Amino acid sequence: MFKIRNKQTGLFSTGGTSPNWNKRGKTWSGRGPVILSLLGYDTRNRIQIEDLEIVEYDNVEKSVCSAVDVMRESTERREAKRERQRELRRQWKRERDEKAYEELKARLGK
Repeated sequence: MFKIRNKQTGLFSTGGTSPNWNKRGKTWSGRGPVILSLLGYDTRNRIQIEDLEIVEYDNVEKSVCSAVDVMRESTERREAKRERQRELRRQWKRERDEKAYEELKARLGK
C-alpha cells in the first residue's frame, strides 16, 4: 500500500485530478498507480514533485471475525442507537410538555 505525502506539510494526497491534502489521504494499491498519479502533478498542481515523497505501508492481517458476528454486532449497535434516540425524543417531549403546562398554569393563575 502506498500514499503520497507532502514533505513540507506532512499531509497526504487525496488523489484525483485536483487532490486535497489531509492527515489520512488516499491509499494506492501498487507502485504503478502512484506513478500514474505523480505524472500529472507537475502539469495540474502547484506542488512540485520534488516536494513529495512516497510512503509504503505493510498490509498486516490484524484479526479475523465471523461475518455473521460482525453483522449481528452492527445490527445490535444500530438498534441500541435507535433506542437511545427514541428515549431522548420521549424525554424532550416530556420536558416540552411540562414547560407548556407550567406556562399554562402561570397564565391561568393556578
